[in-house]
Amino acid sequence: MSLKPKLLPKIILASSFALVELGFFFPKLTYFTMAIGCIAMVLVAYAMVPKVEDEEKWYYYAIFPFFLFFSYYGYSLLLTNKFSVQALYVGGSLFLYYYFGSIYYYIYKPSLYRAFSIENISSYGNLLSFFFFASLLYGLQSFIDAPVWILMAALLAFSVLIVIQVVWANKISIKKGKAHIFAVCLALIEIAWSISYLPLKYNVAGMSLAIFYYMIVGLLRFNLLNKLDAKAVGTYLGFGFLSLSVLLLTAHWF
Repeated sequence: MSLKPKLLPKIILASSFALVELGFFFPKLTYFTMAIGCIAMVLVAYAMVPKVEDEEKWYYYAIFPFFLFFSYYGYSLLLTNKFSVQALYVGGSLFLYYYFGSIYYYIYKPSLYRAFSIENISSYGNLLSFFFFASLLYGLQSFIDAPVWILMAALLAFSVLIVIQVVWANKISIKKGKAHIFAVCLALIEIAWSISYLPLKYNVAGMSLAIFYYMIVGLLRFNLLNKLDAKAVGTYLGFGFLSLSVLLLTAHWF
């Protein structure tokens, strides 16, 4: 309980960065390093959680790091600027480090845990994951003409798990939000499918969908917490549509 859990966030920081760098310098190892990295996220989450009361729910801790690693690594394969790729690798590894560090303090050092750290990291991290994953799918559609229905099926599975993790991180009963989660994911797929027909670059398409995700999931969270009011609705919709307007007006820069 002492040293091993404390070292795991640092191990994740070093190993996740080493794996993506290995794939960067040796492209033939890309799929191998991606698979090893995703497995490592699950194993580390399992290793950190087993001695707490909600042992059977350790897998909820694994959803976020699994998809963050997979999505930012996959997204990096679309980038041509080496500086951007390296910045993404550093940022992604640090995000994983802080997430697992927060889990460590939450479970083993609760007196040092900052309130809502896991919730906040998961919230912002899942938004980034959604952008990376959506952009990756739109990139596959643009570059290799991948069938849209396959991409949407992958996005549906991704969305369900990500939204479940958001609901869990905010200490909301999954059973209570089951119908809402299903409805939200269907709405996101409808929007994603519509965006796939627009003449947008993959970055812009992915960011547009991520903004819709931010609005819809944010409203879902407030609704399930019984905090949804006119102010919350106005804030999310106002910020979301303003962001979309700015994005579409500046789309030619991306």
